[in-house]
This record gives sequence, structure tokens and C-alpha cells, in this order.
Amino acid sequence: MNEFVELMTTRRSIRKFQPKMITNAELDQILYAGLFAASGMGRQPCYFIAVRDPETRHLLSSMNARILGQPSIDPFYGAPVVVVVFADTTSPTYLYDGSLALGNMMNAAHAVGLGSCWIHRAKEEFETQTGKMLLQEWGLPETVEGIGHLILGYPAEDEHPEAAPRREDHVVFLMEKKQFPALVDVLTEDSVVFHGTATDKVSAIREAGQIVVDLKCAGDEYIDSMIKREADFSTYLGNGVSVAHGTVWGRKRIRKTGVGLVRYPEGVDFDGEKATLVFAVAGVGDIVVRSAIKGYVFEDGNRMTCGSGEVWDDMVAASIKAGYYGMENLSLIPGDVGASAVQNIGAYGVEAKDLILCVWAIEIATGKPCIWGNEECGYGYRQSRFKKDWKDKYLICRVTYGLSKTFTPHLDYGNIRSELERQGITSPSASQVRDIIIAIRNAKLPDPKVLGNAGSFFMNPIVSREKYEQLAACYEGMPHYKVDAEHEKIPAGWMIDQC
Repeated sequence: MNEFVELMTTRRSIRKFQPKMITNAELDQILYAGLFAASGMGRQPCYFIAVRDPETRHLLSSMNARILGQPSIDPFYGAPVVVVVFADTTSPTYLYDGSLALGNMMNAAHAVGLGSCWIHRAKEEFETQTGKMLLQEWGLPETVEGIGHLILGYPAEDEHPEAAPRREDHVVFLMEKKQFPALVDVLTEDSVVFHGTATDKVSAIREAGQIVVDLKCAGDEYIDSMIKREADFSTYLGNGVSVAHGTVWGRKRIRKTGVGLVRYPEGVDFDGEKATLVFAVAGVGDIVVRSAIKGYVFEDGNRMTCGSGEVWDDMVAASIKAGYYGMENLSLIPGDVGASAVQNIGAYGVEAKDLILCVWAIEIATGKPCIWGNEECGYGYRQSRFKKDWKDKYLICRVTYGLSKTFTPHLDYGNIRSELERQGITSPSASQVRDIIIAIRNAKLPDPKVLGNAGSFFMNPIVSREKYEQLAACYEGMPHYKVDAEHEKIPAGWMIDQC
């Protein structure tokens, strides 16, 4: 067998790598092979971004894993180098050209003794807001599209995958008069389509065992019937409340039926990201939607973007661990990230509105993606437009917070400072402030895991300066916090303690 042909037939996709970094000379040869891949009319529309920086590699891995729906894994299999292949969509053959480039580089990697594997989801990855920002940072034109990732590294010593048997019947010689007719047909007005090798509709359905639905064209009646048919009430919580788990197509109207939900394989599609939602059904006609959109990423030095389904306190802990500060006074507040943007949660002198930069949402009626800046959300004391004129109109998908790499403690609210002094802490770290606040909250409220509760969700009354002075004359040492020149805030917790 020809040496080059043998090289191509012995190449395998490698999914287990040594941590050792490959050499510049090896990487250069692989990229050079990619540059010489064939392209339509010689247009050469491809761009290669060779990622050796661990931080950037981790960011891409996290983005890819979220799109895959498995945010805890590394879809790059531990490979130390990732080459992202893009192609300019202004070229009519861009997708084929990018694929050829990836193939060239995979063969070149095998030739120099390296392992490689093509990892998908580059298109979706760079359609996200973070992906678009990376493209701009790397100086790539707006017209490029992600084709794929090529992961590179030295194969692990025990990584010797065998080739699957080749499908020789996939090679067709026309002189043998062998035919493979294909059926592509619309079977109903609801745009049910089937692609197969049968010669008639009946045989096609019998071969498939099921039909494939083009939901982009499906009528409202069909979608409603799917909702009723595919309900899966897996958990009963009592008091007439059940929880159903399923996936919803975010580009379609989210339907309020009170009987279930439809599972669409596309998942929620918001800015290229897909996720699962949990529907809690509380009586006929009412659907409470709880997001299960997970994942978080630190961007642009001081920005943290979190999936709306992340547990709020987990994000506080994650931010401190990563060296980003500002959330610590909001430790141990029950609930999810999405709720922080609705309620404008606050505690110990800090409110969510002090941190929120923007809120990413889907308009329920149309499926249209929206991005709202802080000022547009109309934040006030425990208020937002999501509780007023925007109520029941938007599904929050992500929230971006502006944090700081420099820790500036806020200690003058409640008994934080006195508790620190009691423990002999004069210059607390963010973790110590968090621990103090957790201890204070635990002393006041039962653990929700032991005794179900929603935390303290009352609002501290804001009174006029005149009313405050009247009360202060009656209650010596009454705590208060200045709101403005004409108003004071009195802690409701203190008032309850006086009862």
C-alpha cells in the first residue's frame, strides 16, 4: 500500500492524552498542512486559532460542555492544545473548505506522531455572546463561522483504539446498476417529514419505527397535542403541585396548558446555548417555570455570567474562590440566580442591583431573545420591572454581574463588625466575611434542608425622617439606615424581635 494512503488508514481519533505540551515545530507542521488544504476556487476562507493558553482553553471547554449539556466534563479530553477552525461564510464552499482543512491537519498530526480528534459545536460556541467577544478579541471578521475544534496532544500510553469495520456496502459502483432510492416527503399538513431508503410512505414509516417532526413548520394545534401527550410528572410535591422534567424549544411560544410540556430535542435555544427547563405545575392553567440552565464563566476581567438555574449561594462561593468580590454580603440567600434579577435580593447593605450589569431573557410570547441593561430593569428596593409591567412576560436565562478583583468589605450593616471584633478579626478576608454572614443567618433562620422555608423575604420599612425621630424617641438604640436626606430604613427583623 502507498505510504501516504497507509498513513490515512492507520489514523485514529484519540480521546486520552498525556499532559505534556506538544512542541512548536510539531504544531507548525500541522497548521501548515491545514493552510494547504483544498478550497473552492482557491479562495482559502479558513482561519485557525491555535490555543495553548490554559485559561482560554478552559473557557472554550466550559462553553462547549454547556452546549453539549454536560457542563461538568471536559469535551477536549484533556488535550493540551486546541485548534479552532473557522471559515468565512461569504465563500459558498466555506463549510466544505473548513472540513477539508480539519482533515488535512488530523492526518498531519498522525504523521508527526501526535493524537488528534475533531470536536464539534464550534458553530454554536461562537454564536454566543462570549464567543462573539472572543472573535472580536482575536481580530476575526464577523462573517466567520466555527467549523470545528482539533484537539492535539501525545496519546496516552494505553490509548490504541481499533478501527471499526469499514462499511464496504457504502461504496457503490454504477456499472453494477445498484440503486438506493431516497424518500423525502411531506406526510401531513403539520410538516412531518421522513428521510429514508424506502420507495413508498408506508414502508418508510415501517422502517423508521417513528417519524421525524419539523417543528419549525409545525402548526399550533400539533404542538399543543405534543404538550398533552408528552407530559412526564415525575415528582409529586404535595398540595396539588407536581414537577415535570423536559426540554423546551426556546424559539417557539412556551404554552401555558397546566397539563404538561413537550420535549423538543433542540432544547432552549438562546444565543446558541441549549438547556433543560423544569416545569412545576400548580393547578390547571398555571405553569411555574424554574430554569435549569447551569454554568458560569468569568469574562473581561470583572464580569461573571451565570445560568439562571444556578443556586445563588453556590455562585457567591464560586466568585470568592476565583478571586472576584462583591457578592459576599449576599451569602446564604436561598434561591437561584434568575430570582436575584427579579427580586433585587439584598442583605447586609448590598443589593443585587449594585452588581447586575445585564439580564439575558426570552420573551415568552414570541421566543425572541432579549438583553436588558441594569437601568432598563427599573431596580428599586426589592423591586424590578420583572415584578411589575414585565411580570409573566420574560423567561430569564442568564445574568451578568460586575465584580471586582479588589476586595472592599462592607461591614457597617447589622452586627457584622461586632461579630468580627468578637472573633478578634480586624482585617477580614472575603471568605471570613462570608463565614460571619452565614453564621449570623443560620442563627436567625432554620436550615431549609431541615425545615422548609424561603428565608426572610419581608421588606424593611422606609419611613420619613420625622417618623423615624418619633420612633427613636420611644425606642432607645433603635437601629436605622439612612436612605436619603428625607428617609430612614428600619430593620423589620428588629421590629419582629421587639414583639
